Amino acid sequence: MTPASGHRTLSGLVSPARSSAGAIKVETKAKWAGATLVVERKFDAGVTITERYVMTASPRRLTIAAKLENSRLRGDRTRTFERVYDLRTP
Repeated sequence: MTPASGHRTLSGLVSPARSSAGAIKVETKAKWAGATLVVERKFDAGVTITERYVMTASPRRLTIAAKLENSRLRGDRTRTFERVYDLRTP
């Protein structure tokens, strides 16, 4: 995602894409599960982020559910977040 544009191009729909974020290596996998786009990112630091993108027609809404897992933390290693975007009409 570029900060100025807010656009993100996903690779990994056919096979995992490997990239880096600074010194950290990232493997990205993306697949469709019905009408839901599932994007999984595995960082070599033991962190996995799984995002599920769902678009609904009525009301017109994009929901992004994210799950963050960190194998290096003690106790509860999972955090979940949800972002909801509604279409705003003038």
